[in-house]
Amino acid sequence: VSLLYDIHFDVLFLAHPIVPIFGGYCYGLLCAADMSMNMSISSLTDTLYGITVSMIGNVGVAVLMCLVHRHQTILPPSNAFKFNEKIIWSAHAVLAILLSMPGALLALLDATQSDRLIDE
Repeated sequence: VSLLYDIHFDVLFLAHPIVPIFGGYCYGLLCAADMSMNMSISSLTDTLYGITVSMIGNVGVAVLMCLVHRHQTILPPSNAFKFNEKIIWSAHAVLAILLSMPGALLALLDATQSDRLIDE
């Protein structure tokens, strides 16, 4: 996850948010490819933002699961707070799905349709 995160944010898609408003700009290989199409709002940009949000969510899952693993490592086997392996894998799957959903929704939703609805 960390390698994909680094490649995505250091080479392909360097995003810079503009804090007072919900927006930003980007540069990188994928942004340069998008700008060469002469489209200000395109499906590629929406997909890139969705991938970015999903990757941030997956890094959060990795950090949380490292904390859980470290917590479980220091507990003795007879402790009541010791989790079963099935519970840990289930928690990992649930967290991965829940924290990836906002990025997937952002990538799948059409920005032009939402802009049209706001303008009406």
